[in-house]
Amino acid sequence: MKQNFDTSALRQTAAEIQGAVKPKSITPDMVGGLFSALVEAQGEVIEALAALEREVVTVKVNGYDGEQRVSAAGAKVYVDIFSIGGVPTVALPRQELTADANGVVTFEVFKGYQYAVFSKIEGLGASFQFTYTAGIDARNLDLWCFPTGVYVVGYSIYYDDDAETSRLVPCVGDNWDNMNWEWDVQNAEYADEYYMLGVLVSATDTSFAIEENSRAEDTLRWTNTRMFTQEIPTLPSWYKIANDDYEAAYNLARTDYDGNLNTAKILAFCKDAPAADFCANIEGYEFRQVFLPSAGQLYLMYQNRAAINAIMEGLNDSGWNFTPIDTLYYWSSSQANEFCAWRVYMSGGYTGNNNKSTSSYVRAVSAFHFIY
Repeated sequence: MKQNFDTSALRQTAAEIQGAVKPKSITPDMVGGLFSALVEAQGEVIEALAALEREVVTVKVNGYDGEQRVSAAGAKVYVDIFSIGGVPTVALPRQELTADANGVVTFEVFKGYQYAVFSKIEGLGASFQFTYTAGIDARNLDLWCFPTGVYVVGYSIYYDDDAETSRLVPCVGDNWDNMNWEWDVQNAEYADEYYMLGVLVSATDTSFAIEENSRAEDTLRWTNTRMFTQEIPTLPSWYKIANDDYEAAYNLARTDYDGNLNTAKILAFCKDAPAADFCANIEGYEFRQVFLPSAGQLYLMYQNRAAINAIMEGLNDSGWNFTPIDTLYYWSSSQANEFCAWRVYMSGGYTGNNNKSTSSYVRAVSAFHFIY
């Protein structure tokens, strides 16, 4: 039943309440009490954080110049910690850590948070970027930095029958027929079981691999219509970062190499993201992460398309099934704003933003683990 309110009476009552509780003056005792309460509250927060469980991550950086190992002493490891949908939703500033003489770095992440990690060794390409959810007590990661350029990437398995051990070792080469599968054989080991993974694009700031059958047959939307007007939390909106300056946003998008990190954020927030979902659900080699490349990674693909296609054509002549780089528009995982995401045109390299709910082609790329 509708109730009528006496507006003037309510205003008078509110004024009386405000007058009763509002202090007439601020005394030193009040200020001291306030600071004391804040210090006490801060102590409780610190104590609560100390009690939270953490995952301890140990990263071993490996360097391989195409012929032999390269020292990883002093290598840089980059860590992005984020949480979407948790309390709070947060993305911490990127951490740059320095590896010890053995190429090892250790850091901690609160359980339940997600993080991304990759590494760099001076003179080599960056390692693959991987993303994880912190949920176990300890995790050991091996990151490999390869020579810059475009290569066939694969791995062989090294066996030591006396020690009853085996390990996976990556290998790169200009074509399948000249891969040096035994480049890291040690002591009583021997190489056996050689596997091709894809075409590696290795650059100073990022590396990724293109697998067989990694292009969607049909065009796909970036998100469904419901999510069209929403930004992905913690995912950079380059158009807004550039203060609505299109040219500046365009240039910033081309420096985004965080395709795997971007895809993890899209999948964590958006329940219907066709382009990212296609990438995440491609079947194949178990020990890898497949993702929607960033605008910067797609632009690298465009810049190196002649070399990529030459290697793909050679592999196809040997019986594989790669789809060469064509001249179509492809979705990236880079966000422009709440309405648009960035696409890259493989004919001329043009990078432009487009409505998230429209359809474009999708080409997935991969980051491969080499599990020892």
